[in-house]
Amino acid sequence: MKFRIGDKVKYISDKWNEGENNPLWGGKFGERIGKVTLFREHSSTPISVNWKYNEDYNYFNTNVYRENDLELLCNEERNCKTCKYRLKCLTIGA
Repeated sequence: MKFRIGDKVKYISDKWNEGENNPLWGGKFGERIGKVTLFREHSSTPISVNWKYNEDYNYFNTNVYRENDLELLCNEERNCKTCKYRLKCLTIGA
């Protein structure tokens, strides 16, 4: 698995259509950053991701994905402190 819990990711495949719980990177919801929260064993969509959908409140949508639906933005090894999306990452608990 190329992702770990806590990794910040973006949804890139549009396999599951675009929506508030599937915010395609650069789509109608802009550049939304998700946070990997859980791995489900024996599932075709094993990666659970939280998406913050309201900037004024801490409301989240959660959805599940395959590895190739997501792209890594930052993690401990890619150093969130130097990530160009740092301010957005902070809003989801970086």
